[in-house]
Amino acid sequence: MNTERIIAYRCPVCGTAIVGDLNLFVLGGQELKLSCKECGEEAPALTATLTKENKLALALPCLTCPNPHRFTVETQVVFSRDLFVLQCPMTALDLCFIGTEEKVEEALEENRQSLQDRSSRALGTLRSARLLKQDEFWKLWSDLRLGVALGLLSLSLEQVDA
Repeated sequence: MNTERIIAYRCPVCGTAIVGDLNLFVLGGQELKLSCKECGEEAPALTATLTKENKLALALPCLTCPNPHRFTVETQVVFSRDLFVLQCPMTALDLCFIGTEEKVEEALEENRQSLQDRSSRALGTLRSARLLKQDEFWKLWSDLRLGVALGLLSLSLEQVDA
């Protein structure tokens, strides 16, 4: 089993990909904390620790939810795969990528494209001004705001909220 992996997530404030090294032996003695250097204290950090049961405990900032999501995963599962992905339990958005450098970079690019597509579709649907059910509207509006907040669309949040 490989004991070193790359871990990455997107800053929920600016959308920047935050990438770091995840080493099983280093985790045995200390907590890993990754945060966005551009946003500083404003952005929540990803934390990873090793539990007494030798499991990986993660607290992940979410792109859509106000609070971080907590996961506990078998280290053997995480460190034996080329790519391991954790998703938001509410929206199924991919939040965190752990694996080889090549696979994590590919996953981050696919994630960026997926978020951009999702935001663009929301913008197109809302611009068509067709009648929407309330829950449909809120989902699309949320996707649109996410795309603007991450810098994937050339709109301001003021334009979206107007």
